[in-house]
Amino acid sequence: MSAVCNLGIALNRLGGNRKLLRELISFFREDAPKLLKQIEDGLACGNARQVQIAAHSLRGLAANFEALSCASTMAQLEEHGRAGNLEAASRLWPDAVTSVENLSRALAISFDQPRA
Repeated sequence: MSAVCNLGIALNRLGGNRKLLRELISFFREDAPKLLKQIEDGLACGNARQVQIAAHSLRGLAANFEALSCASTMAQLEEHGRAGNLEAASRLWPDAVTSVENLSRALAISFDQPRA
């Protein structure tokens, strides 16, 4: 999981508040699929602004967990949306989906573990 995210750093940033970390994980698990769908829809209908906004939101969510690869991919997607370059955004789309899925799996493992 450390290659995908670093929950130790995230927890430290939250002052050790495990409840808050679990809430952030829950928000991600709820919001990420919707945001991916918004990006996909934006790509399909040529709405670069929609791609930019949804990618920006996903970048912020990923950054909460020190998920640097996912956040970087979303930042690139956000920039392509800002520039109106939907061709480049479309090429990046498979990587974006994979990075969010990888983070979702890593967070699910952490979230579903019994508390110590």
